[in-house]
Amino acid sequence: MNQNRNLFGALAFCAALSAPLASWAAVTVVSTQAAFNALVGVSGVDTFDDLLAENIGPVTANRMAGTFLYTAGATDGLYFFPGLLSTTTAVDSLVFSNFSAGVYGFAANFFAQDLAGVLGSGELTIMYNGNTIPLLNPLSITPAGQFVGLVFDAPISGEITVTSSNVFPFNVLGGTYLAVDNVMLASAVPELGTFPLIVVGAGALVAASLRRRRVA
Repeated sequence: MNQNRNLFGALAFCAALSAPLASWAAVTVVSTQAAFNALVGVSGVDTFDDLLAENIGPVTANRMAGTFLYTAGATDGLYFFPGLLSTTTAVDSLVFSNFSAGVYGFAANFFAQDLAGVLGSGELTIMYNGNTIPLLNPLSITPAGQFVGLVFDAPISGEITVTSSNVFPFNVLGGTYLAVDNVMLASAVPELGTFPLIVVGAGALVAASLRRRRVA
């Protein structure tokens, strides 16, 4: 009985977070990697392990998460930390765009940090093509970071913009910037209606293989 209640609660939570942005898209927002993995198909991760030294970056950077391509950017330019991608100015947003075809899921860990690498706090605002994604609960950054997963009902096309409410210019509290690591991109989970076709197809391949063995 308790298991049924927990399952119902989890489904209700996901349903409540599934918000229509317009007639062309709806998105489910999750705050754990396990919940994200349960909603998507094949995924890839960009760990930013190639960012080995602190350095000022370009306005945009073309990146890969597994086999999926995307572009990360910031209006005033990106800033590279070892294993982290950040904005150059405190009031800037991180923008993700130019996703490979067939990407339905986007996820990442977000942080707020100062120039010394000290992690802070903040509250995230997320937009998709200029539309603010409504959240059931605020996504608050902690020093441990905040995982955010977005799963759309159509391939992602356009821009995902992430902003933190608690960032400060350099001359206030030492400067706090929005940073990200472990960007995940994912394909859609096959629809339930396609599973019988997959099973039938697999069965046909097995039968054909058996026939070839008999003939041999």
